[in-house]
Amino acid sequence: MYVQEHSFVKRDVDAADSGGEVLGSTQSSIFSASCTSMGLICGFAGLTVGLLIAVAVFYKYRRNRNNGRNGNYGGIARNEENKNQELVKLLTDLKGKLEDERDQIKPQLITLEGQREENRQKLQSVEKEITAREMTFDKPEELLKQKEKLLNEQWVLDQRKKDLEKHLLDNERLVEPIEIWHSKRPSSQ
Repeated sequence: MYVQEHSFVKRDVDAADSGGEVLGSTQSSIFSASCTSMGLICGFAGLTVGLLIAVAVFYKYRRNRNNGRNGNYGGIARNEENKNQELVKLLTDLKGKLEDERDQIKPQLITLEGQREENRQKLQSVEKEITAREMTFDKPEELLKQKEKLLNEQWVLDQRKKDLEKHLLDNERLVEPIEIWHSKRPSSQ
């Protein structure tokens, strides 16, 4: 493992010393695959925490409602009604935010799919050119570098698509219990 990392670093240093472009290095950007993945993970974690808080409030509300049935109904009923309204508002807001996020992810997926298709077409044309030059015994080194670059871009786009699809699926999994709860709650509230 150390030898592989060392040789990778040595290759990058040698390429940087010679003034050449470092093909194996990654660009530092907020839109890199690692930053995007971390952003999606943090967003999902935040939504999960919000959902857990909403569920905890809901269960506490149900427990208090069941305890209140044996005691004073006047003040408890009003208090429970207020808590119920707060819970409904909280869950409705959470559901709205999740749906807005889903609506933002879907166009990103469509755009990303277009980028992937464009990259795939470029890659195919480069591969055809490489094949044609190899037939004439010409060394297509610049085309091989371009092919490597396009393959790296394709990998990044594939990872981004995978992350967006996972985030969309996680979003749907969070919305589903809220929709079930809304459909089961009494209409009088």
